[in-house]
Amino acid sequence: VNATERNSIKNKCTTPPANDECSGAIDIPINSTLEVITSVSATTVDATINSSFPSNSCVGNQYQKDVWFSFTATAKRHIINFDDISFQNTNIYFTVHSGSCANLEIMQCGQANIPLMSVISGLVVGVNYKIRVVVENNVPLTFNISLTTPAAVPNDNCNTAILIPVNPNMEYISSISGDIQGAS
Repeated sequence: VNATERNSIKNKCTTPPANDECSGAIDIPINSTLEVITSVSATTVDATINSSFPSNSCVGNQYQKDVWFSFTATAKRHIINFDDISFQNTNIYFTVHSGSCANLEIMQCGQANIPLMSVISGLVVGVNYKIRVVVENNVPLTFNISLTTPAAVPNDNCNTAILIPVNPNMEYISSISGDIQGAS
């Protein structure tokens, strides 16, 4: 058996992951706080190259092996987390989509850097979204994916701005601490 025949046989004997296509997207349960209690184990091993994905994809080359996930938003913002990654020296890219698999609209693009997390914003509570995950250079990868929920930011809008005290004479008297995690 020559190399071409061996590759042909190998390709016929592999089974892509269940979420290889959008229609098989695996649901990701949403953690109600920033603590990851529930995650989904996933893989790009034996995933197929998606040649039908739109060329305007912001994930680089649209002809990449990808896997799909879905979630129903419980807040306007969630944080996507990747951990227990089998190969650390690669980039994980993702797109968040609204709409059905037949009519996907890209809402947001991201690259999970160290730490391997990214905020997904602009969500509507109760709406189902799809996440396409692509690994750089089609590296076969196993990983866990989860969604967490940041606490609401009390001063996220102009009408709820927090007053900052003015310290007279350039002396430190008081300050205000803040955090932008979960801000829109």
